[in-house]
Amino acid sequence: MTVSMVTWLTRLRESRTALLVVVFIALFLDETLMTVIVPIIPDYLLFICKTSKCLQNGHLMEGEKCNYDVTVPPIESNITTPSRWTLISTDAPEDVNVTIGPTPNPEEICYSEITGRVGLLFASKFLLRIIFSPIAGYLTIRMGYFSLLFIGGLLMIASCLVFAIGQTYALLLVARMIHGVGATLNDVGGLGVLAYRYQDDEETRGFALGLAIGGFALGALIGPPFGALFYDVGGKSVPFLILAVLIAVLLVMEMVVMEPRLKSLEELPASPIIKLITDPQILVAAGALTVASMLMGLLEPSLPVWMEQNMNPRKWHLGAVFLPSGVAYIISSTIMGYLGFKLGRWSCCMISMVGMGIFICLVPFSRIISHLLGPMFGLGLFFGTVDSTMTGELNFLVDIRHGSAYGGAAAISTFAFSLGFAMGPSFSSFLTNLVGFSWMVRGLGMFSIAFAPLCLYLRGTSREGSSAMDERAILVEPHTPDTTVVNQTKETDSRIPMYSLYNNGNGVIQNEPER
Repeated sequence: MTVSMVTWLTRLRESRTALLVVVFIALFLDETLMTVIVPIIPDYLLFICKTSKCLQNGHLMEGEKCNYDVTVPPIESNITTPSRWTLISTDAPEDVNVTIGPTPNPEEICYSEITGRVGLLFASKFLLRIIFSPIAGYLTIRMGYFSLLFIGGLLMIASCLVFAIGQTYALLLVARMIHGVGATLNDVGGLGVLAYRYQDDEETRGFALGLAIGGFALGALIGPPFGALFYDVGGKSVPFLILAVLIAVLLVMEMVVMEPRLKSLEELPASPIIKLITDPQILVAAGALTVASMLMGLLEPSLPVWMEQNMNPRKWHLGAVFLPSGVAYIISSTIMGYLGFKLGRWSCCMISMVGMGIFICLVPFSRIISHLLGPMFGLGLFFGTVDSTMTGELNFLVDIRHGSAYGGAAAISTFAFSLGFAMGPSFSSFLTNLVGFSWMVRGLGMFSIAFAPLCLYLRGTSREGSSAMDERAILVEPHTPDTTVVNQTKETDSRIPMYSLYNNGNGVIQNEPER
């Protein structure tokens, strides 16, 4: 029985499919935790704000609305807020007019106040990812992919628990920042190990990365309606407690499928990350990821508020509006991860940048919920294409130019993705108050279209990499426990052990003794 279990465990750890499933689930739960707050946090902060102002003005809350017909002694607060009626002067002379008038509706005040808070909270995760992405790329060499995935999972559980118990904006902000650090370790570890394990076949690797990125898509699809449903049924804490349990199950799966004591073994000499970020073509690929992410990140905090002001939606509508983009993202990221290499990743990305610019400009023309279905589906379709093709392009570039620095490639893609989602929510509050929601999204749509021609600079990579990948196909055999890579350079020929996830403890497969 013990021997059979060991054999089964060994085969499971040898399976690239099992690894792909685990990474897919890890990215799925990360994205679910990121998007589950989209319908919850704006509504929760709005309720807190309206309750505070209603009580301070001497009225009672009935459900989620302030009853202005009931008057009670106002609650004292250190925050200066206008009273229900403003009396400019009570001792005015008879020939001077006394001005009495109602203050602005507290709900209108709250809408403008929470926009900035929601934007900051949404962006905080990505600000932390920007800071920790280069560090995580370095840690893949020192600690290994498993360690990053496991520690990232623990931090995501901590984030869920703080979200569940937090009742102030400060605690919610702390929870989001904890998630930012955990998500960085989770994503860099997951994408890096997949790029390494599928390095012998560019097309298969593109498909594997596209499928794994589909975990982001599925999380983006499930997160908002999942959060809206359980928030409506059980309150704020319920969706976060469910996610904490699911992530704990994921950690057990990681310990079974991956070797807990493994170390990252990028044995082939890899370029330092500073050299990667000075490569112009890597900058173009990362820039496309940043712009596309910024467009989507801008909509997350601002679209629900705009809908509340213009459409009078139900709570579940605030999450369901993101369903079309999630479905389209899954379709495009899975298909284009495989087809992008054949069709030309640069051309797919360029067309998608134009498409995103057009569809986001259509969002402000919507008058009812159903009008948003088409633009959101188009945005998700083209965003998934940009994400999968440029993630594959980054790994392809480090393959042919930078010594297979997969940890660095994963760190750059995570950095670019996070930078876009940090800039989007951060700018949304300022731009919404400055020019309004409609002109804000139109301006970003035009910016996306203007960026698209830069993708022409990536045309040469397919020709440059063709001969390199043909040579690699000869040098790198299919990955098995006894496979070694022949590393041929001008100076010397050496046999370098392949990296393994299932070996005996130090992560290196020993060469077989000569018979």
